[in-house]
Amino acid sequence: GGGKGDGNGGNPKVFSIRQPQDLLDFVIQDERLSVIKVYASWCKTCAVFDVRYRKLASQLGDTAEKKGRVRFAEMQYDDPNNEEMCKLLNATKLPYILMYKGSKGKVTDFQCGPAKFQRLLDAVEEYADPEGAPVASGADGPGWKVVREQNQRLRQAQQAAQYADGTGSSSGGDELKRKEEEIARLYSELSNLRADFDRRVLLLKKEHTEETSELNERIRSQTEAFDNERRALAKQIEELSREMVDRERSLQSKENAS
Repeated sequence: GGGKGDGNGGNPKVFSIRQPQDLLDFVIQDERLSVIKVYASWCKTCAVFDVRYRKLASQLGDTAEKKGRVRFAEMQYDDPNNEEMCKLLNATKLPYILMYKGSKGKVTDFQCGPAKFQRLLDAVEEYADPEGAPVASGADGPGWKVVREQNQRLRQAQQAAQYADGTGSSSGGDELKRKEEEIARLYSELSNLRADFDRRVLLLKKEHTEETSELNERIRSQTEAFDNERRALAKQIEELSREMVDRERSLQSKENAS
């Protein structure tokens, strides 16, 4: 899973997204504006952009001392786990910014180099909650709710299991066994959720491919129809020209004969 970046002192907590599940977990955590920077290790512009991005994150985002108005993350394009997802999200011109707002989903996305940094500042001002606004907990969609509840139950079960293990009593042992079974069941539910998410991503990709091939087919048939019409017209013009030439010749030969 993705881990928080260094949060010591006034350092901003910039969440690192290392797989599709991390992106889901990050954007549904609460209703604050989530800003995600897409970058690549080979991209020099991204490195320049990152300096200002982290400065902004330390001003508006979470640090060890405070909870910010905005949450910041980053996703590496040239990480094999992320590449497919970046392409699906159209985040291919780097650096790229994605913005989500809890249950509202994606609110905007755009390519943003260091020279266009003001665009990021304007978008943050437009979509972020005002200073001091109460923070609602994560998105309200049923899917998100299930993920959050399961994560919570999983943590509680693990804590209870550790506690029961510490007692060393036989009832503690039974409790531990029960909790371990609960953990196994929850993990299975979580993996099903993940599989469902992966399936949806594949479906989106398939639809996109089908749309593209359908469009290509339409273009091909239209081009073919145009070519056929063009050829037919060219043939008519050729025949008419020939008729005119023949007619002129026959007229001329008649004149000569007379």
